[in-house]
Amino acid sequence: MLNHNYFDLGKLQGKKQVVHDVILPKWANNVDDFIKKHREALESEYVSAHLHEWIDLVFGYKQKGPPAVEAMNVFYYCCYEGAVNLDAITDPAEREALEGMIQNFGQVPCQLLRESHPVRTPWSEHRTKLLKSDTRRPDVLLYPTHWRPYCVELAGGQEGVKNPLVFIEHPGSQIKSLLQYGTADSLVTISSDGTVGHHNWLPYDRNTANYFYFEKDPTLANSKTRRRLPGPFTRGVMLKSKVFAVTPDSRYILYGGSWDCSLRLYSLARGKEICSAIRHTDLITCLSIDVEGTFCITGSRDTTVIVWEMVENQTGGNMQAKSFQVLYGHDKPVSTVSISICLDVALSGSKDGSVNIHTVKEGQYLKTLRPPGHEPDFTVEHLVLSSQGHTVFTGHNGHQHSLHVFTLNGRHLASVEVSHRVTGLLSSGDHVLAGDENGDLSLRDLITLDTVTCLPLQLPIQTLALTTGNSHILAPLRDGKIIVVGLAGIPETV
Repeated sequence: MLNHNYFDLGKLQGKKQVVHDVILPKWANNVDDFIKKHREALESEYVSAHLHEWIDLVFGYKQKGPPAVEAMNVFYYCCYEGAVNLDAITDPAEREALEGMIQNFGQVPCQLLRESHPVRTPWSEHRTKLLKSDTRRPDVLLYPTHWRPYCVELAGGQEGVKNPLVFIEHPGSQIKSLLQYGTADSLVTISSDGTVGHHNWLPYDRNTANYFYFEKDPTLANSKTRRRLPGPFTRGVMLKSKVFAVTPDSRYILYGGSWDCSLRLYSLARGKEICSAIRHTDLITCLSIDVEGTFCITGSRDTTVIVWEMVENQTGGNMQAKSFQVLYGHDKPVSTVSISICLDVALSGSKDGSVNIHTVKEGQYLKTLRPPGHEPDFTVEHLVLSSQGHTVFTGHNGHQHSLHVFTLNGRHLASVEVSHRVTGLLSSGDHVLAGDENGDLSLRDLITLDTVTCLPLQLPIQTLALTTGNSHILAPLRDGKIIVVGLAGIPETV
């Protein structure tokens, strides 16, 4: 839609106007608004109510025969599957003519259905089923006006000493056997002193008033049974969520921050470290793992970024990390990273104020993003990559904090100033979720960064996490408690 490369596309017929960017209709503010409104239209109730009719025409019973004639859905005979056997034609001229017809007219897809396709369930009816379901809950980000916070007490560390959580994660691909179906999931937490919590979590327990089930790790109750990540961690460095990650199957914790600059793997089942890999020459300051759990990315004080491939050890059956790519380009320590194998991109933000984008497979440098009007002392603090390829990052310049969003092609979409330092940043669908040191949990539009809603939690937020299916928001606070944000009182007509 945008001719960024300034290709010569000629001129309009009968006019001297040069063809450049696509001319948008008046109802679209810009190209991003144009695409967003089309996506909304494709997911609208009207399209859903008539989707089966399109399926009947293209793949269903109205593709051939009398129903196709009645629906005026008839094409040239060469377009249909099996109408012509090209291999049986020996005359080269006749074969070339038929191939030309097929190429010009196109081909009708294979007929998959012989009966009418059922109508898609309306969203209002589907939402009602989710509210009554024992296996799923609606997306909490779609109903911000119906958020309800619940407080979960989670004591850990030494008695009488505050030990807030710095990391919390609900892995999205936990493997269960048939006998375990419907049982509680694993919820992993890590405290500021490296204490590991392996809790039970169920987001759809209808037997409780809050509709979720949380069972605290019993090992946290006794100082002798508590599990801590092997150290020592680098002296003087405060542990943050950016140096931890959990594999999607909830088997391993990956973490940095160690004195020997290593990337370490901790087995939750065995309660011990199983792997240590050293490639950086200075402290690992941040890491992230792909949603599939096959690749991990780390950033370091040495200004480099390393992509690691996660492989199973053939002898012991444990996971191992092998260096896959080493990426360069920053002038100061790397402060945040993100990776997506699906999009084949590795992102890294630095204290030099830049966000670099590389490919994962080839390690090729693509581009550098900087906030508009950036100052030399701007620092990138948090970075996330949306499922649509948008790069969202937050940073600060002295006492001024800001939030920025770019397209995957590096086009700046929006920037906003925020009142306080952002301590947690997530992206899901068309939304950005942010928590700050003032205790404000805000939901913003992904494209414009406009605030949709803001929930004050009164105390500084340590980090943020979304449970599988976005059923709940998890926000650990500085006093050691966890705020679980769920839905309550959704009317059927919303």
